[in-house]
Amino acid sequence: MAAFWIYALFPVFALIMVYALYRLLDGAGTQHSAFLGFVFGVVAFSIVTMHNMVQASVLLWGSDLARSDPTFSPEAWSSVVRAVRGVDIGLDLAWDVFLVLWLVFTGAAMMKHPRFGPWWGLPAIILGAVLFAVNAVTVPDPPATAGLFDPGPLVGLYAAAVSAYLITLGRHPRSDLNLRRQGPQEAEPDHRIAAS
Repeated sequence: MAAFWIYALFPVFALIMVYALYRLLDGAGTQHSAFLGFVFGVVAFSIVTMHNMVQASVLLWGSDLARSDPTFSPEAWSSVVRAVRGVDIGLDLAWDVFLVLWLVFTGAAMMKHPRFGPWWGLPAIILGAVLFAVNAVTVPDPPATAGLFDPGPLVGLYAAAVSAYLITLGRHPRSDLNLRRQGPQEAEPDHRIAAS
């Protein structure tokens, strides 16, 4: 059961990374791309949480049913798996769509940010483009099933690298990171009013 929750809920940590990244990128000149990247990232990792829970629940349910019901044959179980696989693939495709959008818009925001720049932004955009192209060719099958290169592991490594970089940046003072753009309450006072 512990393995079920680890597999099902690890995307929640990715959601924390998406939020932390948005807080850092939401600065001057990056507000729109950073916000869109944040929205698409939340949707993407919420979908993959549902995907993992459906997949893990079906496996647990099937194994319990096979042990408790002697009439439940391997052939019946195989039919159930094939039927549920359609739901699994649909969620996987939805996850890929929003993951691509997260990579592209977040990468665009990174390109303009002094803490990231092209070294971080360009790989995100390229990974998003490759992920979209490969999935477009193999749809509805996953790239690995179709015998093509699957960029998914590279995306995972990139996200892990971004998370590690965010942790190192978190050791700096809040003002140094420019976590939020200047709000209306922080605007300079109107000297004309003060002079009067």
